[in-house]
Parts: sequence; structure tokens; C-alpha cells
Amino acid sequence: MTRTAMIAALLLTATSAAASVVTYDFAGITNVGGTPRTFTGVFQYESTTPAHTIYFPGDSAPVQQGFQSAYAGGLRHLGITLSSGEVVTGGVGTMHINNIQQAEGGAQVPAGESLQAYSGGVSGTINGQVISGLYLAFLPQAAAFNWDPLDAFMGGNAESMLQDNPALLLPAIDPVLTGTALPPDVLEVFSAGVFLGTSYGLSTSVNSITSFQLRGPACDPIDFNTDGLFPDTADIDDFLSVFSGGACSHDPVCGDIDFNNDGLFPDTLDIDALLSVFSGGACLQ
Repeated sequence: MTRTAMIAALLLTATSAAASVVTYDFAGITNVGGTPRTFTGVFQYESTTPAHTIYFPGDSAPVQQGFQSAYAGGLRHLGITLSSGEVVTGGVGTMHINNIQQAEGGAQVPAGESLQAYSGGVSGTINGQVISGLYLAFLPQAAAFNWDPLDAFMGGNAESMLQDNPALLLPAIDPVLTGTALPPDVLEVFSAGVFLGTSYGLSTSVNSITSFQLRGPACDPIDFNTDGLFPDTADIDDFLSVFSGGACSHDPVCGDIDFNNDGLFPDTLDIDALLSVFSGGACLQ
């Protein structure tokens, strides 16, 4: 494919594909390995990822009655940087939203709605400990589920039907019907109770998060190739060249390839953000 064709294809597809990517910055304190360290982190997810929803009838403790929606690939990036300079990072992973209507006897999780994000491909160390797992957890908020939409969808008393046969719930059911859709902004639903979990060896550590904030919309200046013209196709052309391992065609040297300032570079999200701004849209992060 020619560079011109690549630009045209990206202009048609990249912006819409990444329009629902949401990025948060956070900070906290970890004590893995016995030494307290502060850290900063980035959490990024795709809010329109399709869900696989299942129903739990809650017929035996500690199983709880309610719904779980799993979003394979919903987590786009999760990573932290410690004050010591150590970095732990993970790639695309799974997100779960649990909407539990009642806690059965012996259950450890209270009734309510909770969210977990489990990162894949984790690498890095904390205080010299090799980290094998990295996840965020938002503790339960007030339950958001209502049976009425599900009754209408299933054409009867959905609770009774599912109690008798949980398999009647279609795995790909619209999660809005079960109250477990990924929100476009997690802080709109999960305003407190977030922590970072790490796994190393045979141990799991719960690390406190002291701040959690939605990333602002600002991107780096659009004049990527610093030729004084912005935005223009030459910026995109040079960006794609550097992204694919080529050289910048303009002098002076091209700018920072982490266009959207998410700490990941170069990646396709930088291209998505660049193309969105080029076409008159907002910076995508």
C-alpha cells in the first residue's frame, strides 16, 4: 500500500475506531518487597468493547446472585512508574463489571456494582520483585440494576426464568439491560474505593491509590515535522514514516512521537489522535 493510500485508509477508519478510548492518570503507594515507594500510573480502556454477560443464580454460598459482564480486550493499557525508576507495564487485558443484587451467606463482596481491570503481558519489577500480574479494582458502588428492561427483553419474569435456567441469558446480551455496561467515564460510576493489585511469586499485594484523574484532552503540537506548517499531510506522512521505522523527511528532526502524551510511543493511538486533530476532531487518549 502506498503512503497516500495508507493515509486515506487511516483517515477513514482510525478516528472512529479510537473515539471511545478513555485514559486516566493515577498515583499511589506500594509496599511490595517491604519498602514503601510512590508511583504514578496510566489506565486506558475502550468503553465500547462488546461484552460477554453471564448470570449467577446465587443458589450456593458464597456464590452471589447477579450478573458479570466480561470485556475481553477492553483494557488497552495499565502501567506504573515507581519513584525508584522501576517500571511495571501490561498490555491489552480483560475488564469485568459485577452487578451483584444480594450477597449470599459467607460472601466477601458486598452487594453493589464493582469493576476490575486485569492487564495482560505484564513485565517489570517493584523493589526488585518480578511482577507477574497487575490489575485495578473499583469496590462496589450502589447497585444500578433493574429487572424491568430484562423482563421486557425476555418476555416474562426474567428473574424466575433465569433462576430455573441461567443459560437462558444470551452471552452477548446488551449489557445495558443488565446494568453492567462499561461507562464512558468510570469516575461517573465508580467514584471511590479504587486500588492497584500486584502479583509476584506466590504473593498478592494491594496497593493504595491516592489520586485517580481523567486525562485531559491536550495533544502535543500538531506540527510533528516542525516545518512551520500545521496541520498538513506532511505531518501525517512523516509520522507514519517514523512510526514504521523510517526517517523524517524534514529538517529539523521530527518531534516527539508520543503525540497524545499517554506514555506509550509509538503506538496506533498516537496515529488515531493525530488524525482526529487533523480532521478537526478532539485529541483521542
